[in-house]
Amino acid sequence: MQQGLGLSPLDAGLVQAPQATAFFIFSMTASRIIPKYGRRVLEAGVIIMAVGYLGAGILLVSGPRITPLLVPTLILQGIGGGLVIPQALNTVLSRIKPESAGVASGVLSTAQQCARSVRRRHHRAALQLLPPGTVGRAVASGHAFAVASFGVTIFAVIAGVVVYLLRSGRRPRPEPRRWPPP
Repeated sequence: MQQGLGLSPLDAGLVQAPQATAFFIFSMTASRIIPKYGRRVLEAGVIIMAVGYLGAGILLVSGPRITPLLVPTLILQGIGGGLVIPQALNTVLSRIKPESAGVASGVLSTAQQCARSVRRRHHRAALQLLPPGTVGRAVASGHAFAVASFGVTIFAVIAGVVVYLLRSGRRPRPEPRRWPPP
């Protein structure tokens, strides 16, 4: 938003404020409702997050400009992310033995740094995928945001499938062993 639209850091932050606020509120809410509703909260969160990213992508493809119409999709992204991300991290980290806490913390921090790097490179790569004749930083930024939104939608759908499979207890079954081996 700063590079593509020329917004000041304050203005760019204000655009993201509804998403961040929704994430904060729903991450606090999720920890209270998961004991009652279980994995349904994670399933709902993944669906809400996917709808938010898909909606943002569709809005930006239909008119590659960042407008106030994008704010509701950002809020959906924040709600879904708040319901899923902290709970997933808590689940993973709760299984770490105390003597491995330092290593786990380092791996988590490294993964977050790698994700930020990939996000920046994905934005730059998306700018290179612009249709011929596209001009202007605002249009380019909107197009890059749309491509990134569709990419995150795919990851949200994959996360939803994983959460569903964990809930239903379905796991790939290994091939039965034959004895003696052929």
